[in-house]
Amino acid sequence: MGPKHKMGALSLMIVFLISRNIFSAPTVELKKRTVTFKACNLCHLKKNKRFVPASRKLEREHAHISSQHGGQVLSCNHCHDINRHNFLRSTQEAPATFENPSFVCKRCHIEAYKNWEHNIHGRRSGGWNLDQIQYHCMDCHEAHSVTFKKMKALPPPQKPHD
Repeated sequence: MGPKHKMGALSLMIVFLISRNIFSAPTVELKKRTVTFKACNLCHLKKNKRFVPASRKLEREHAHISSQHGGQVLSCNHCHDINRHNFLRSTQEAPATFENPSFVCKRCHIEAYKNWEHNIHGRRSGGWNLDQIQYHCMDCHEAHSVTFKKMKALPPPQKPHD
């Protein structure tokens, strides 16, 4: 390769590296979730750690919860950390928090999670020049009843009259 070709290749490489940084996708932030409860340990340190829904009734604080997850009735401890009650179970070493619960879903829904990471399943907001925000699984799916509630379809749009 002659000196002209080397300079051309070097120039092309520099242009590529600069344009890659200019036109790369913006950083995507996870939507901030606000959680109103953080004191699970206050009660759960005093009670049985394991809970099987079919074996006994829920305490009054959780009486409204019925975990129907894809036709299965799951134990609370399927998603909630049995030893650290202020956290959720995770696939990572660090426990999942209620503010960032999507790691919990990854344990069973690996394909949907991979698609969520690549914005195939799920939702992001923000345009090409705005800050992008990625929503969590639980922003669309109710944690204890993940199937969407039935909705009545709206009528189709009407053609405008001249």
